Amino acid sequence: MMDIDQMCAEISASPKYAGLYPPLIRRICAEEHAKYKRDRERLKAAKNRLHMSYGEFTREGGADRRRELLDALRDGRLPLRDFSAQAMELHASTRERMGQLREFYAFIFGVTGSVSSILDIGCGFHPFSIPLMPPDVQDSLKSYRAYDIDLGLVDLLNVFFDMTGLPASAKPLDIITETPPGLTDMALLLKLLPVIESQAKGRGAELINALDTRFIIVTYPVRTLSGRQKGMERHYMSEFERLMEKVPGADIADKRVIGGELVIVLKKAGRKV
Repeated sequence: MMDIDQMCAEISASPKYAGLYPPLIRRICAEEHAKYKRDRERLKAAKNRLHMSYGEFTREGGADRRRELLDALRDGRLPLRDFSAQAMELHASTRERMGQLREFYAFIFGVTGSVSSILDIGCGFHPFSIPLMPPDVQDSLKSYRAYDIDLGLVDLLNVFFDMTGLPASAKPLDIITETPPGLTDMALLLKLLPVIESQAKGRGAELINALDTRFIIVTYPVRTLSGRQKGMERHYMSEFERLMEKVPGADIADKRVIGGELVIVLKKAGRKV
């Protein structure tokens, strides 16, 4: 019978999951180890959970392609804005957002105004869109902190930030057990709350309460990855309203459906940056 260390070692040896944040793998292995008696069931359940939180959103061969794009940017063969657009195409969530990115940013910053600091949790490829933000927002931005479970992506983002001189940094984090510290103007939770709630019921409200920020941008998908709509907007809005009953210090400043996302701008009471 496998112990938790052996489970972690086997899953980490898989090319699909080798680059994931080790504390995340260990947490999921420990949780699934306690649920099942057979090693085969434990491994299958752990891999399924990792796939739901990571694997289904990334295109096959994406790691090689993003390195190619970065090399082209470094060599001057690819302008910065073109790099950002092509890099965002490699991830399902940002790929869906690309066509509406101008409207997405116009709506958000139309509510919040320009900000000096942004926290991007479960960031995926979204930080690559910083060069596509409105010029006045880029001018006012002094700090952009990105967090993800993909160690390769974290490394790539830091290379990208260093290369372009953007005031940004990336670190790994398991949002179920860790909360990013520090005061910030805006926190981004883009399509993240459904993933959090599927892993740990109630953690979404706990996280929103814990974040020391003025605004929180929450988005939910309103169609599946295959493009189908199944009443998802109504479902997620109801889910979010139930979550907000446990968040007394925040109010909905505005909301709008943009492309395939329900975008909600929260304002936390009493927060000044």
